Amino acid sequence: KNSGATVKKVVITEGSTVIATLTGAPYQAEYIVATAGSHVLTATVTDSYGYTGTNTVTVAGVDATAPTVELSANKTAVNVGGIVTLTANTTLTNGTSVTSTVIKNGTNAVVTNNGASASYEFTARYAGTYKFTAEGTDNNGMTGTSDVVTITVSPNAPVLTATATAITVNKLSAVTALKIMSDSAATWTIDKALPAGLTGTASADGLTYTISGTPTAVSASSVYTISATANELTTEQPVTITVNAVAPVVTAPSNATQDVALGEAIGNISFSSNDADAVFSVDGLPAGLKATQSGNTYIISGTATAAGEFTYTVTATVDGKSATKSGVITIVATAPTVTLSADKTSVITGSKVTLTATPVVKNSGATVKKVVITEGSTVIATLTGAPYQAEYTVATAGSHVLTATVTDSYG
Repeated sequence: KNSGATVKKVVITEGSTVIATLTGAPYQAEYIVATAGSHVLTATVTDSYGYTGTNTVTVAGVDATAPTVELSANKTAVNVGGIVTLTANTTLTNGTSVTSTVIKNGTNAVVTNNGASASYEFTARYAGTYKFTAEGTDNNGMTGTSDVVTITVSPNAPVLTATATAITVNKLSAVTALKIMSDSAATWTIDKALPAGLTGTASADGLTYTISGTPTAVSASSVYTISATANELTTEQPVTITVNAVAPVVTAPSNATQDVALGEAIGNISFSSNDADAVFSVDGLPAGLKATQSGNTYIISGTATAAGEFTYTVTATVDGKSATKSGVITIVATAPTVTLSADKTSVITGSKVTLTATPVVKNSGATVKKVVITEGSTVIATLTGAPYQAEYTVATAGSHVLTATVTDSYG
């Protein structure tokens, strides 16, 4: 206030206690409010002439204890996809109001509420461990922190969906592919070998297991367990598979029915089956023919030794089931011929005549078995080899009719 005067010092006191002595601008000092209650602080200024002036300020000391915060969860362990509800409550210690309650996942605030409570629904999308805390702040700016709540999220076992749970099929009939699908990539196994001809294959992405193929053997109804493993957890899918026996399909050739001359070989007749396990048999073939099986083919061949019409039946049998096909083989025979001559046709009774038979066989491969010369019912001679000649004595006068009958080797 005095002309030419300057500030010499400013002394700040609380009662008799000097807080600070300030000798230059800016005239500032920090004061720590050590106790609750009113604190009267006095500033005394002294100028360069030694004159003084005072002023006071009152600072209220407030008890600075942070509020208490509690965080709870309705569950602390869930599988992926589970939901956890977290609830935070802030309780004042000496403030007059709660300004905010915050729930944090790690260091990230997931919900903030301008009040004494907050709640948060945590959806467990991934397996792992999650640490949550809550913070509550009062009107004095004091913040309290809850204890950590740890949520453990475990992986799920694979969830499987099957297009069917059973396969019933006839042997040698292709199955409709059965697919088992997983909601997550999995490693697939099966507890035992599938029926012959069927295969189980996992897709490259591990999401599908397919059973397909054509069964080649009969299999009694059996349960096969397919397992899908992901995240060290396994889900099983049972599938029942039955392969029924069915009669084979027999195919007859176009020459199953044929006519053949006696003594000539038939054209080979080849029957076949769709089942390589089929066993063939045949009934009704003429003598001289044979049947041979090679794999799923049955061949009839040879040369018949008897004439006639023969209806034959080929049977293919597998797994107790049979199928048949028939054909007709006609063996046509041609009778041999014979010419009989005499060296004399008119003689005196008691004279001898030389008879000569000339036989001719007609059937392929046939030979002359015998020539019999008769007069009425009386056998004059039975000739079994060339030359076919016999002597005949003319015992009485009159005409004598002699007959030669030839029989070939087929009869």
